[in-house]
Amino acid sequence: MSASGKTTTARQLRKIFLKNKNSIILLDGDQLRQVLEITAYDRARRIEAGLKYANLVKLLTDQGHNVVIAVIGLFHELHRWNRLNIGNYFEVFLDVPLTELSKRDPKGIYEAYRNAEVQNVAGLDLQVEYPLSPDLHVKFNKLRSAKQIAEQIYIALKSAGLKKHL
Repeated sequence: MSASGKTTTARQLRKIFLKNKNSIILLDGDQLRQVLEITAYDRARRIEAGLKYANLVKLLTDQGHNVVIAVIGLFHELHRWNRLNIGNYFEVFLDVPLTELSKRDPKGIYEAYRNAEVQNVAGLDLQVEYPLSPDLHVKFNKLRSAKQIAEQIYIALKSAGLKKHL
């Protein structure tokens, strides 16, 4: 969800890939929404956007690239599509309690929701579907840094044998 640390963790993971001489493409939800001019956030449009992102990832992975994408994709329809269509798909769920997300709130989304300034906020008035079986479920621990989580993800990727050149 928003403020869960997706972008920060993905950036740390990218550094680990590069340090280990692995190529990596990092796609971030905020940047993708800007490039693709996505401005509506209701369920149907979020799924539509998620499928666009997934198709982009598929295009890149089909060409042999490692791709990390940091997005809110909390709908089972997207999880299924990704598993069926993206080779070497590895799903990471950053599970952060709403109380912590509200404290962080770098974009002011949770505050704006409380003030009735925005709607369709994932996990608040927009119901989300948490992954049923993510490849890695990272539960919030205030003592763990994004770098430590990224290291855990990298180790899990290697253990899963997704890419022999990791």
